[in-house]
Amino acid sequence: MATLIALLTGARSTEINDLQFELRAKGERLKQIDLQRGIIYFHRKKLKADDGRNFTPVFIHPILIEELKAFKRKYILDTTQPIFGCYSLDKQFKHFYTPATAFKKKTQLESIYRRYSWLRKYDPQRPIVTVKMFRKYFDSYLQIRIFELAEENAVRVLFGEGLSALDKMRRYKNYLLGRAEGVDFLHYISITEDRRYSSKLKKLNKMLIDSLIDRLMPELLYVLNDETKAKFFDMKSVSESKAEKKFFAIQ
Repeated sequence: MATLIALLTGARSTEINDLQFELRAKGERLKQIDLQRGIIYFHRKKLKADDGRNFTPVFIHPILIEELKAFKRKYILDTTQPIFGCYSLDKQFKHFYTPATAFKKKTQLESIYRRYSWLRKYDPQRPIVTVKMFRKYFDSYLQIRIFELAEENAVRVLFGEGLSALDKMRRYKNYLLGRAEGVDFLHYISITEDRRYSSKLKKLNKMLIDSLIDRLMPELLYVLNDETKAKFFDMKSVSESKAEKKFFAIQ
């Protein structure tokens, strides 16, 4: 789940580590992950704010919403607790994506390296990917995508046209990544919450991530749950496939 969030939002490890479905504040519960509206309020510690909260709302892709719903049903007992509860997500990623630690038995490790030729270019003692690498990839992808969308005039309503649109899109990219350079965070927070613009911004974020998801195929399908695959990719769930096989066996 942490990998999917890193891939589809470009968030920092500390921001992912701090995530919980609900926050307690002054005796009331506030949604940090609002699955109904499709928003994550990331806690951006690097951004200075007088109130000390530093939360910025970001629309997330429908696939990530479905995965979070499934994750919540299966694993979350207390919605006011961190959803991962790791001391350091960076260390968890390093452990999980380092072949020699993921496959401790020498025979397992050798078997994996024989089976997958692409793996042989990676040192088994070093992590193949990290959260920072996911973030860098997300940043590079967005940079390419904003040029494409500006050329297609697909962002005219929100950002205008030409060089002005490119500059505003670059600033919005920085907002999504939680960078302060040239970004009026109150402006983007307000249009995310404003019904006159929120639907357009939600549509834009979906457009941005749609083609990223295409790039991640078919490997992405290996980590999605059955319900998500059935809903978005017209693929039968494991339970449906088993039931169908059983039916034909009876026949």
